[in-house]
Amino acid sequence: MAEIGAGPGQGLVLVDSLPLRWGPADPDTVAAEVLRHHDHNEEVLRVIAALEETPAELGEEHQPLAQEMARLDVKLNVLLGLVGQLLLVHFPLPPRRAVRLSPFGVEWAADCGPQPGETGTIELWLSSRCPKPLVLAARAESAADVDLACRYAARFTLLTESLRDRLEKIIFRHHRRSVALTRRRTQSSE
Repeated sequence: MAEIGAGPGQGLVLVDSLPLRWGPADPDTVAAEVLRHHDHNEEVLRVIAALEETPAELGEEHQPLAQEMARLDVKLNVLLGLVGQLLLVHFPLPPRRAVRLSPFGVEWAADCGPQPGETGTIELWLSSRCPKPLVLAARAESAADVDLACRYAARFTLLTESLRDRLEKIIFRHHRRSVALTRRRTQSSE
């Protein structure tokens, strides 16, 4: 993760390998499609935030409650994993791509993708624990050859402030966990 400007894949970014699909869309109908997916996207981001909340984040003053929540969290994770495996049989995900996601846009590597200026939708599965994708309107900004694949960048269009805020919180949470994991690794190797 890095802190850079406010374009696709810039600012505080989530760097990961995620299932991603680009679909071209008619610029005249993309606004209607955004409205159709708005509530769905809000729900997806709320579910991911709730699933990623750990019992330790709930506070240490209620230790017995935190222990019970941790136990339930493990059971829920097992159940979600099993349901996810069942869903993949009937609804396979698109290929995982090397992704840099910001609240403003996304960069990804693929064999083929959109041409700069093309309007479309990005379907992005942010969590293996939530089988629903975010469906966001975007405009392709660049395509560049990098190694054996192309690197594409698209800026989100028509993204409401509330969706951008929720997405930014999830990206920040991933960043915070990444920093904590790096610190633990450094401390354990000393």
